[in-house]
Amino acid sequence: MNFLLIVFSFMSSMFVSGLMASKQQAKIRIFISALLANTAIIGITVSIIWNLDHEMQLFGVSVEEAFMPLLAIPALTWLNMILLPMVPVKISSENR
Repeated sequence: MNFLLIVFSFMSSMFVSGLMASKQQAKIRIFISALLANTAIIGITVSIIWNLDHEMQLFGVSVEEAFMPLLAIPALTWLNMILLPMVPVKISSENR
């Protein structure tokens, strides 16, 4: 489940970054939007999992598995910024 969450977060942040790159935004804005997208998706999902699993709250069973995706946020953002220049972006005539 963690793998699917990380892949979904990466794909959605690449989509958001690609949209911003096609609109010729500054790289710092693209970087921050990718970081916010990763943080929002992973953070909300981890908090939902934490609130729904009472055994994890009471006994600490598999807590490290639940919070492992939080460690992936910086790595996903870094990977996003490395791969973004390799994505072909069509520039519309209004942005030329």
